[in-house]
Amino acid sequence: VVSQYNGTLKKIRPIPGVAIHWPGNVVPKDVPWCGFENESISCRRGRVFTVLEILAVVGSLTLLVITMSSFLIYR
Repeated sequence: VVSQYNGTLKKIRPIPGVAIHWPGNVVPKDVPWCGFENESISCRRGRVFTVLEILAVVGSLTLLVITMSSFLIYR
């Protein structure tokens, strides 16, 4: 614990003699480089398929294979 927050006074009180050790000795940014949900345009360089799109393609191909197999078997 490096500090205490008083909700009534809305103030942060640092604890004496305790320091924050940041990774790489650099304070992190307020917002991640890609945003919290990859909403930043700089992260969308290539077209990345979503899980829903992949599931739709796999499901459609599976249904197509089952339909064609059924047609060939019962023909």
